[in-house]
This record gives sequence, structure tokens and C-alpha cells, in this order.
Amino acid sequence: MDMMALFAILIMTIPEGPSPYYKELHSVDNQIIFWDGTLFGWVPLVDKEIEEKYRKFTRDPLFYLALYDLLQDEKRFAIAHVLLTRFVKRVPGVDFGEKVPSHWFGLRLAVGADGKVYYPHPQRQMRFLRAYWKRVLRENKLLP
Repeated sequence: MDMMALFAILIMTIPEGPSPYYKELHSVDNQIIFWDGTLFGWVPLVDKEIEEKYRKFTRDPLFYLALYDLLQDEKRFAIAHVLLTRFVKRVPGVDFGEKVPSHWFGLRLAVGADGKVYYPHPQRQMRFLRAYWKRVLRENKLLP
């Protein structure tokens, strides 16, 4: 195969513009997660309709790319992490500190005096979660 033919194939496989899932996912944010405090720690609850709506996209790698990109959005990184955790096989050997009640699979959360959940040090958490999910998504062949 000559170089021009190879180049044409490569160009045809690169999607034009942003993933179709970006617009869809920008309608959700961290506020849609209800955190239930249990004896064993936090459990995120997401409306079943929302979870099922996104579950149908899980066969498309572009969906995971869009979720991965949301990990750098302070208003959406927690919901992206929760959805990725629900949809992707995780890699063993990463210690998230699950035995610490203030953590859920690497996501640290706290409750303010007003009863609202917040995510302390979001920039640091986003960097950690992006590094973790980059590794996991690549090992699952869902990211280039």
C-alpha cells in the first residue's frame, strides 16, 4: 500500500469535529449524584433512567473519550468518574484508599455544614482521576 492510500485511510477514520456525546454529556453535572452514606462508606446513586440512557452508548469508544474529557471539567468530573466506574472494567492493583470513608474509588468527597456534598481539592482529584482513567481506558482498548 502506498503512502497516499494509507494517508487517505487514516483521514477517513478520524472523526470530524467533537464527539456526538459531548453535547449529550454536557446536560449532566456533579449535582445529579446523590451520595448515600452507609456503614461502609459512600455510595453514589444516579437516576436509573440517566444511567440506562448512557449505558446504550458503551459500545462506542467515542463515548469513553467524551467521558474522559469531562474529567477535566470541575462541574462534571465526579459524574464522569461515577459513570466510568459503572461502565468500564477497572484495573486491579490501584489502591484508592476505599477503606477511608471519605473516598469512593479514588474520589474524595465531604459534606459541608449546609448538608451539600463537595469535592475538596478538585484540581488535584481531576489530575489523579485522569491519569487513572487514561491507564484503564487504554488497557481496555477504549482510548488511543
